[in-house]
Amino acid sequence: MSTATILLVRHGRTAWTDERRLQGRTDIPLNDAGCREALALRPQIQEWMPQRLIVSPACRARATAELLTAGALPSVQDPRLQEAGLGEWEGLTAEEIGGDYRRWRAGVLTPSAGESRLQVHERVAAALRDAAAGEGPVLMVTHGGVIRAALEILVGLRTDQIVPVDAASLTVLEVPAADLARSRLRHYNLTAQAPVP
Repeated sequence: MSTATILLVRHGRTAWTDERRLQGRTDIPLNDAGCREALALRPQIQEWMPQRLIVSPACRARATAELLTAGALPSVQDPRLQEAGLGEWEGLTAEEIGGDYRRWRAGVLTPSAGESRLQVHERVAAALRDAAAGEGPVLMVTHGGVIRAALEILVGLRTDQIVPVDAASLTVLEVPAADLARSRLRHYNLTAQAPVP
């Protein structure tokens, strides 16, 4: 059974990240700090020598991917790696949402006009299955919600069991193409300030 190394990277910071606003599908560009974070993470990515690059179509993810690889890998945009659609909550802070925010983070509430947890999991699982079937290691530049979904799908870690991934962070998994449930988490939430052990 072949096993792929999947490198999940959350995009760098944006103005909304700094303001703690939910971005969802809203296409917000990286800010200067986000660009610096992505560049600082590049050496860690290069150590893994990714063979493929799959990226969310959001401009913040595409810019992060370009900074991480310096254009050395051709990228494939995959809409299944988009952040969860958060409907009417996009642009709001947790404080503005109130108590429903915690229920959403726990996976028991879908924002009005938003994407359900099940919908996110189904598309992320399909993207992971396809990525694991190809040559690796594969670099996937995406979003925090997609990484949370991947961790639950692959290693059974629920949102309430983990801290959110930082902007411009790396999570590494070993993923058997034939059986996603047999995946192993190798590294979680590595940033340029937290080198690979």
